[in-house]
Amino acid sequence: MRCFVAAELSEPFLELCDGARERILDVDPAWRSEKWVPAENLHVTLAFLGEVDEAQMAGVVEGLHYLRVAPFDLVAPSLVPVPNHRRASMCWLEFGDPDHDAAALAAQIAQIAEGCGVPVDVTQRFRPHVTLVRSRHGRRLAKSAATAFQETVTELGPGSMSVSSVTVFTSTLARTGPVYTAAARIALTPS
Repeated sequence: MRCFVAAELSEPFLELCDGARERILDVDPAWRSEKWVPAENLHVTLAFLGEVDEAQMAGVVEGLHYLRVAPFDLVAPSLVPVPNHRRASMCWLEFGDPDHDAAALAAQIAQIAEGCGVPVDVTQRFRPHVTLVRSRHGRRLAKSAATAFQETVTELGPGSMSVSSVTVFTSTLARTGPVYTAAARIALTPS
Protein backbone atom coordinates (compact mmCIF):
# COMPACT_ATOMS: atom_id res chain seq x y z
CA MET A 1 0.00 0.00 0.00
CA ARG A 2 1.11 3.59 -0.65
CA CYS A 3 1.54 5.69 2.51
CA PHE A 4 2.67 9.08 3.70
CA VAL A 5 2.83 10.98 6.99
CA ALA A 6 1.31 14.45 7.07
CA ALA A 7 0.03 17.31 9.17
CA GLU A 8 -3.67 17.88 8.54
CA LEU A 9 -4.87 21.40 7.84
CA SER A 10 -7.02 23.33 10.30
CA GLU A 11 -10.40 24.59 9.14
CA PRO A 12 -9.18 28.21 8.73
CA PHE A 13 -6.39 26.99 6.44
CA LEU A 14 -8.78 24.85 4.40
CA GLU A 15 -10.83 28.04 3.92
CA LEU A 16 -7.65 29.89 2.99
CA CYS A 17 -6.85 27.26 0.34
CA ASP A 18 -10.34 27.64 -1.09
CA GLY A 19 -9.98 31.43 -1.09
CA ALA A 20 -6.57 31.17 -2.74
CA ARG A 21 -7.99 28.99 -5.50
CA GLU A 22 -10.75 31.50 -6.21
CA ARG A 23 -8.34 34.45 -6.25
CA ILE A 24 -5.88 32.66 -8.53
CA LEU A 25 -8.65 31.78 -10.97
CA ASP A 26 -9.98 35.35 -10.90
CA VAL A 27 -6.55 36.67 -11.85
CA ASP A 28 -5.49 33.82 -14.14
CA PRO A 29 -8.54 31.93 -15.49
CA ALA A 30 -6.37 29.72 -17.73
CA TRP A 31 -5.65 27.63 -14.61
CA ARG A 32 -9.31 26.47 -14.43
CA SER A 33 -8.55 23.48 -16.62
CA GLU A 34 -5.73 22.23 -14.39
CA LYS A 35 -5.92 19.54 -11.71
CA TRP A 36 -6.87 21.25 -8.45
CA VAL A 37 -6.41 19.16 -5.30
CA PRO A 38 -9.78 18.54 -3.62
CA ALA A 39 -10.15 19.98 -0.11
CA GLU A 40 -10.25 16.51 1.50
CA ASN A 41 -6.76 15.77 0.09
CA LEU A 42 -5.04 18.98 1.22
CA HIS A 43 -2.27 18.42 3.79
CA VAL A 44 1.38 19.18 4.61
CA THR A 45 3.43 16.09 3.73
CA LEU A 46 6.10 15.37 6.34
CA ALA A 47 7.37 12.12 4.81
CA PHE A 48 6.35 10.18 1.71
CA LEU A 49 6.79 6.48 2.49
CA GLY A 50 5.75 5.08 -0.89
CA GLU A 51 4.85 1.41 -1.18
CA VAL A 52 5.01 -0.35 2.20
CA ASP A 53 3.69 -3.62 3.51
CA GLU A 54 1.47 -3.94 6.57
CA ALA A 55 4.37 -4.81 8.89
CA GLN A 56 6.38 -1.76 7.77
CA MET A 57 3.38 0.54 8.21
CA ALA A 58 2.67 -0.91 11.67
CA GLY A 59 6.32 -0.35 12.60
CA VAL A 60 6.21 3.27 11.44
CA VAL A 61 2.97 3.90 13.36
CA GLU A 62 4.45 2.35 16.50
CA GLY A 63 7.63 4.39 16.11
CA LEU A 64 5.67 7.61 15.74
CA HIS A 65 4.22 7.06 19.23
CA TYR A 66 7.76 7.57 20.54
CA LEU A 67 8.19 10.99 18.91
CA ARG A 68 9.01 13.59 21.52
CA VAL A 69 8.14 16.77 19.71
CA ALA A 70 6.16 19.59 21.24
CA PRO A 71 3.28 21.00 19.21
CA PHE A 72 4.42 23.97 17.13
CA ASP A 73 3.10 26.61 14.75
CA LEU A 74 3.62 27.06 11.05
CA VAL A 75 3.23 30.68 10.00
CA ALA A 76 1.09 32.13 7.22
CA PRO A 77 1.95 30.74 3.82
CA SER A 78 3.04 32.34 0.57
CA LEU A 79 1.96 31.29 -2.90
CA VAL A 80 4.86 29.56 -4.66
CA PRO A 81 4.73 28.51 -8.34
CA VAL A 82 7.04 25.52 -8.84
CA PRO A 83 9.59 25.79 -10.36
CA ASN A 84 8.77 29.43 -11.26
CA HIS A 85 6.12 31.85 -12.63
CA ARG A 86 7.12 31.29 -16.26
CA ARG A 87 6.62 27.51 -16.36
CA ALA A 88 4.80 26.39 -13.23
CA SER A 89 3.88 22.72 -13.05
CA MET A 90 2.45 23.17 -9.54
CA CYS A 91 1.36 25.89 -7.15
CA TRP A 92 2.09 25.50 -3.46
CA LEU A 93 1.14 27.34 -0.34
CA GLU A 94 4.48 27.29 1.45
CA PHE A 95 4.37 27.82 5.21
CA GLY A 96 6.99 29.60 7.24
CA ASP A 97 8.86 27.31 9.67
CA PRO A 98 10.74 29.95 11.69
CA ASP A 99 12.11 27.60 14.35
CA HIS A 100 12.62 24.69 11.90
CA ASP A 101 10.21 22.55 13.96
CA ALA A 102 8.52 21.05 10.91
CA ALA A 103 11.87 20.26 9.32
CA ALA A 104 13.08 18.59 12.54
CA LEU A 105 9.85 16.59 12.77
CA ALA A 106 10.17 15.47 9.14
CA ALA A 107 13.76 14.34 9.81
CA GLN A 108 12.66 12.32 12.86
CA ILE A 109 9.87 10.67 10.88
CA ALA A 110 12.37 9.77 8.15
CA GLN A 111 14.63 8.14 10.76
CA ILE A 112 11.73 6.13 12.17
CA ALA A 113 10.69 5.00 8.68
CA GLU A 114 14.23 4.02 7.73
CA GLY A 115 14.46 1.99 10.95
CA CYS A 116 11.45 0.04 9.66
CA GLY A 117 13.07 -0.59 6.30
CA VAL A 118 11.30 2.25 4.51
CA PRO A 119 13.76 4.62 2.81
CA VAL A 120 12.64 8.25 2.71
CA ASP A 121 14.19 10.71 0.26
CA VAL A 122 15.67 13.54 2.35
CA THR A 123 18.01 14.96 -0.31
CA GLN A 124 15.95 18.14 -0.71
CA ARG A 125 15.64 20.86 1.92
CA PHE A 126 12.31 20.33 3.66
CA ARG A 127 9.76 23.01 2.78
CA PRO A 128 6.39 22.67 4.54
CA HIS A 129 3.78 23.23 1.88
CA VAL A 130 0.36 22.33 0.57
CA THR A 131 0.04 21.50 -3.12
CA LEU A 132 -2.99 23.37 -4.47
CA VAL A 133 -2.84 22.51 -8.16
CA ARG A 134 -0.83 20.52 -10.68
CA SER A 135 -0.50 21.53 -14.31
CA ARG A 136 -0.30 18.92 -17.06
CA HIS A 137 2.30 21.08 -18.78
CA GLY A 138 4.44 23.81 -17.26
CA ARG A 139 2.54 27.04 -17.80
CA ARG A 140 2.79 30.70 -16.92
CA LEU A 141 1.17 31.90 -13.70
CA ALA A 142 0.41 35.61 -13.59
CA LYS A 143 2.62 37.29 -11.00
CA SER A 144 -0.45 39.19 -9.85
CA ALA A 145 -1.79 35.84 -8.55
CA ALA A 146 0.74 36.05 -5.68
CA THR A 147 -0.49 39.56 -4.83
CA ALA A 148 -4.10 38.39 -4.95
CA PHE A 149 -3.20 35.48 -2.69
CA GLN A 150 -1.54 37.76 -0.11
CA GLU A 151 -4.73 39.84 -0.10
CA THR A 152 -6.64 36.61 0.67
CA VAL A 153 -4.30 35.89 3.60
CA THR A 154 -4.91 39.39 4.94
CA GLU A 155 -8.68 39.09 4.55
CA LEU A 156 -9.07 35.57 5.96
CA GLY A 157 -6.55 36.23 8.69
CA PRO A 158 -5.12 32.86 9.83
CA GLY A 159 -1.68 34.02 10.90
CA SER A 160 -0.46 30.60 11.95
CA MET A 161 -1.50 26.97 12.09
CA SER A 162 -0.82 24.78 15.09
CA VAL A 163 0.58 21.32 14.38
CA SER A 164 -0.28 19.11 17.34
CA SER A 165 -0.44 15.68 15.65
CA VAL A 166 0.72 13.71 12.65
CA THR A 167 -1.43 11.45 10.52
CA VAL A 168 -0.41 8.34 8.62
CA PHE A 169 -2.43 8.18 5.40
CA THR A 170 -2.85 5.39 2.90
CA SER A 171 -3.32 6.42 -0.71
CA THR A 172 -5.42 4.45 -3.17
CA LEU A 173 -5.38 5.48 -6.82
CA ALA A 174 -8.86 5.71 -8.32
CA ARG A 175 -10.05 6.79 -11.75
CA THR A 176 -10.98 10.22 -10.34
CA GLY A 177 -7.65 10.66 -8.51
CA PRO A 178 -6.08 9.50 -5.26
CA VAL A 179 -8.22 8.71 -2.23
CA TYR A 180 -6.50 9.31 1.11
CA THR A 181 -7.55 7.42 4.22
CA ALA A 182 -6.28 8.23 7.70
CA ALA A 183 -4.77 5.02 9.11
CA ALA A 184 -3.48 6.52 12.38
CA ARG A 185 -3.29 9.88 14.14
CA ILE A 186 -0.55 10.42 16.71
CA ALA A 187 -0.51 13.41 19.06
CA LEU A 188 2.76 15.29 19.43
CA THR A 189 4.07 15.30 22.98
CA PRO A 190 7.03 17.20 24.40
CA SER A 191 9.97 15.24 25.79
